[in-house]
Amino acid sequence: MENPRLEAQLLLAHVLGVTRGELLSGSIRTVSEEALSAFWQLVRQRANRVPLAYLRGYQEFYGLTIQVSRATLIPRPETELLVEAALNAVAAISRPVLLDLCTGSGCIAVACAVKVPTLRVVASDISEAALQVARANCQRHGVGERVALVAGDVATMLRGGWADVITVNPPYIPSAQIPTLQAEVQVHEPWLALDGGPDGLAVLQRVVADGYRVLRRGGMLATEVALGQAHEVVDRMVQHRYEKVRTLNDLAGIPRVVLGIRPR
Repeated sequence: MENPRLEAQLLLAHVLGVTRGELLSGSIRTVSEEALSAFWQLVRQRANRVPLAYLRGYQEFYGLTIQVSRATLIPRPETELLVEAALNAVAAISRPVLLDLCTGSGCIAVACAVKVPTLRVVASDISEAALQVARANCQRHGVGERVALVAGDVATMLRGGWADVITVNPPYIPSAQIPTLQAEVQVHEPWLALDGGPDGLAVLQRVVADGYRVLRRGGMLATEVALGQAHEVVDRMVQHRYEKVRTLNDLAGIPRVVLGIRPR
């Protein structure tokens, strides 16, 4: 483990129902046998590479506590770039509409809806189990009335010209690379949300094509991509007549998000 002490502290704090800060303050003087047993059970699971977020049942994302399960990907910090891009795109729109594809836990849809009270969202996923988690997150953060959750590949079904922004964090790992990923990902996170086909672009290429039709004129598509995919996705957006196509780098300097605008 990269941060064993930190993770152990977070697991113990979770079992005791306190924050890590409260744990480190020294105010917790005793731990019951029941709590200690629960703690060691979690430690054993973490030693078997079960991700910390699945053990606690949640992950922090864009300042929010997002519920997760093994039916959903664990939200990553780099995905917050999609939230920032969407918020910037709708800032000047009075009643904006967002389509969030491959919503998973609903982290992007919920974060955007929390930050923009006038925003209406359609969030979709082909996994019913993931949508149950997304529904719980919408309710937890009080945005359930403004976020419609839809099962299926909705970009192919919806009429054209109604979304101001489309966000998507699609499956983008090439199939052959998944077995080489760290155990936390390849063993425990859902392959349905990871496997992007032979080149990792099976879903992305459909999103680029269908997104152009669904967007309003002047609307923006923002998609997360894997390391080394940005150039190919930029080319595909340009081929599909998107304008002002550009990339956003994550904190490691990797082009992680590709943006494109449907011409007015």
